Amino acid sequence: MNLNPTVVIEYCPKCGWMLRAAYMAQELLSTFTDEIYGVLLKPSEIGGAYTITIGGMVVFDRKEEGRFPEIKELKQIVRDVVSPDKSLGHSDIKEKRDVITPDKSPGHSDVKEIKANIKGLEKYNLRFQIKVRQDCTIRKNAISDIAYLDAFLNECNIYKFTDSILPKIEEVLSGASTQIETGTEGINVMIYKDKVTLDRWDEIEVSMPTPDFKRIVEVYRDFLLTPPLNGEIADDL
Repeated sequence: MNLNPTVVIEYCPKCGWMLRAAYMAQELLSTFTDEIYGVLLKPSEIGGAYTITIGGMVVFDRKEEGRFPEIKELKQIVRDVVSPDKSLGHSDIKEKRDVITPDKSPGHSDVKEIKANIKGLEKYNLRFQIKVRQDCTIRKNAISDIAYLDAFLNECNIYKFTDSILPKIEEVLSGASTQIETGTEGINVMIYKDKVTLDRWDEIEVSMPTPDFKRIVEVYRDFLLTPPLNGEIADDL
């Protein structure tokens, strides 16, 4: 009888994340051939869900982290649960763990939340988080009361904001285009001159004035550009 744990990847099928889940399952199966019983892909009824569990224990939740796990990171997470002594070769980050201090021990998580007081945009209740992850690296997130807004911001990076999203907003506002469709893998964004709509491809959409959306993107981009930067080793928050 195989007593090794099963890894379950629960994903949102409407978001088009099945191939992502299958790719991660393939990587885990090839790395942990003798340590896990298997990987189960489970379509979720919850929009935007992407959760990874091992033996019933949640080890990664996209909604909580505001992003998908990197393959190296996921392998480290699974390794630490199913076979802590297993070497992952180039996928390992034990050299980073050497800098962990007693105040930043594995399992410890510091979170600093900053209220984004953007004049005229208080209704969106936008907050920014600086989180110290278990490997002592910085992760920045956005949180908002507006459905899909924080998910969209967290799925983008600085370059997408600067090179793609903001130029497209300007193109519509200038009248060069009447509408432009853009977004991320999980969030569809339609930019019009008077409003921007966000939805998960086939679910209920939300909207806001285009100037508000532009200002939010600019402020969050500036937040990401302000030290500490994503991926840096944390000192004190």
